[in-house]
Amino acid sequence: MAAPTAEMAKMTLKTAVPAPPQLPKGKKGTAKKVVANSYIVTLKPNVPFYLHDFRVVAVFMRNGEEKLKEVCKQTRDDFTEQERKQAAMLTYLAMKKNGQLKGDFMYDRAALLVSLQEICKGGEHTTVLKKANAPELFALASIKEATEVRVTIKKAADTYQVSTNDLTSRNEATRKALLSVANLATSQTLFEDMSVVN
Repeated sequence: MAAPTAEMAKMTLKTAVPAPPQLPKGKKGTAKKVVANSYIVTLKPNVPFYLHDFRVVAVFMRNGEEKLKEVCKQTRDDFTEQERKQAAMLTYLAMKKNGQLKGDFMYDRAALLVSLQEICKGGEHTTVLKKANAPELFALASIKEATEVRVTIKKAADTYQVSTNDLTSRNEATRKALLSVANLATSQTLFEDMSVVN
């Protein structure tokens, strides 16, 4: 270590500026009750969630040939985002109403159907909706000219199957999939019944 220089020897240390005195507790404020829209979600252990690919295709007849328009994801500018989500949700609700989906489900209004039981063991399942069994769906301007709507449900990849035990998983993709299911569960009532907003 170098010896102190003449300039350093002239330096003096001063004490720090003292903190201002603490004021007494105030009495002018009033207590307010605050309500937040957050709540605790408690997950039971060992609950599996089966993730399924849910594809909705509207079938239109043009010059005697079928023209398919996929509703669930935007492949072209066939539908606006809101039209797609509305048509997909009405398809899902029509299938539940008609008994084509039995059990407890959550649907993200796109291509993900979550259930508490496996529904597509060993393959895929296709359902056809016609105007007679899905009048609300076929009342939509974007669907009303369709001859039918086809729904194909198949199991998503095994890597996307999750359970509540995965919350502490070190695998980030697994944790994200479970959090996605939890997020979907908290918003499902709103997706299925928009009157709760009013």
